[in-house]
Amino acid sequence: MADHLLASKPNLMPHWRIMTPGLSLAYLLLYVLALLRALDHRTRSSLLVAGVACGLLFHVYFYYWTAAGLSLLLCAVFLRSERQVFLATGSIGLVVGLPSLVSTYLLPATQNADWLARTDKFIQIGHLQELILPKIGPMLAMAAVVYAFVRQPRLRFLGLHVLAGLALLNHQVITGLQIENFHYSYFWGPLCSALLVLIALDHMRQVPRGGLERRWVLGVIGAVVALQFSTGFYLRLREVTDSQEAVQLNHELREFKRDLQAHGVSKTPNSVIAGDRGHVRLSVVLEDQRPLSGYVVDVSAVVSDEQWAERIALDAVLSGVNATTFALDQRRALDRNVWGPWARDEALKRQLLELRLAKHRWAATNLPYAIDRYEVGYVALPRGASPDPYVARNWEEVGSEAWSVWRNPRMFE
Repeated sequence: MADHLLASKPNLMPHWRIMTPGLSLAYLLLYVLALLRALDHRTRSSLLVAGVACGLLFHVYFYYWTAAGLSLLLCAVFLRSERQVFLATGSIGLVVGLPSLVSTYLLPATQNADWLARTDKFIQIGHLQELILPKIGPMLAMAAVVYAFVRQPRLRFLGLHVLAGLALLNHQVITGLQIENFHYSYFWGPLCSALLVLIALDHMRQVPRGGLERRWVLGVIGAVVALQFSTGFYLRLREVTDSQEAVQLNHELREFKRDLQAHGVSKTPNSVIAGDRGHVRLSVVLEDQRPLSGYVVDVSAVVSDEQWAERIALDAVLSGVNATTFALDQRRALDRNVWGPWARDEALKRQLLELRLAKHRWAATNLPYAIDRYEVGYVALPRGASPDPYVARNWEEVGSEAWSVWRNPRMFE
């Protein structure tokens, strides 16, 4: 089991993969605490704070505010005695979040819409396709929700939030849309944990002080917290040091830094670089370069599908990859790909492959023009590898122990 989980990218604690998780998660917990306070006090100030906290979710994370919106609707329907609190929180939140909502709505019109499909956003799928059916987590969540409704009415609102997040994991049953639905795990998962903690705290408050039962409760809570922290830190340590991808990245980073110190190749900042994927991504992070192709381009909102194919093909031509090898590489890449309509339709996959092969012929035939079109400044390859003959003849090579970097003199005149 451990070998399987460590065989690729860090995957033992996937909920930590959200960008700056401590920051984004803090907003979600702030919203929950503010809403709990508003339910307890019912004052104008507490309602305002809850509404603002809800509105901030619009500016933080798409999956947070959509799930919170559905949760507040469910709360307004099923918790009638507290309906005004939920409606006020949602209304104020909508006003606070309106600028972000308008910006999100206008984004496809101001950028290239192709990027949405490339990243599995708003793709039409079958209503019963790609269902997410986790087991242990939802069972624990359902037990916590039932307990809250039966024994802790104060926390029923949080139970409905957990249920809303679980339901949105498979909203394609109603909407028929795939928008990377698994991201709703980052809503219901933390809130399920919060619900369990609040249930434990409420239960502890009901235990008489000074008695043996209270000491037992405190001991159990302390043991659970200690177990959570210790196993959490251990698992996080394992996945960032032992996962195959983490091991590879750390090795590449050490080699890159060592080579840079010993044989520094000074690259002009904000230049476009092609070539070896490991060298390129480290150059982007450490030397302020821009990649010709790769993940950043895949998810870019300003890159069309045609430009996407041109960039991939041009990168391969500059790296000395011939048409036959390029075709094999792209077939393998598209077979592994899980994003976009091409992952779900063999005909579309063939069309995309044909487009990339055509762009490889275009780049090979019009290489000087293609280089100028994308303002490529550098090509980096492992020592001993050869770029396209045009690059070898006309660009300046800067060597090191591990890498050969070719510099385009036309871009730096």
